[in-house]
Amino acid sequence: MENSLKLKTPPDLLPLATGASLKIFELDGAAGMIMPVHYCTEEAVVSVKAGSSRLQFEDHAMILEKGESFLLPAGKTHSLTLLEDFQALVVMPVESDIKCKVSPHNTSL
Repeated sequence: MENSLKLKTPPDLLPLATGASLKIFELDGAAGMIMPVHYCTEEAVVSVKAGSSRLQFEDHAMILEKGESFLLPAGKTHSLTLLEDFQALVVMPVESDIKCKVSPHNTSL
């Protein structure tokens, strides 16, 4: 039962550093975890350190795998499903925020 509860929890988004213009987070979670529909108020760069995930937009989906980086457009809603244990770095402007459509999670980053 503990494992099924864990999978319903979004992956952790941990602050690593904040500079004058950018901030860096580590996204870390287990296979099966889902980050519900959300968007970034500014562009963000996601760089995958380990595992793979499915990045689902309204009109298409893509698989992100270890070693790949992706530029997330500002304001474009998406969700993230972890296909394997997953780690990624997320870099965004200091003034940016993550806004969730359902079940707020780390909305004031």
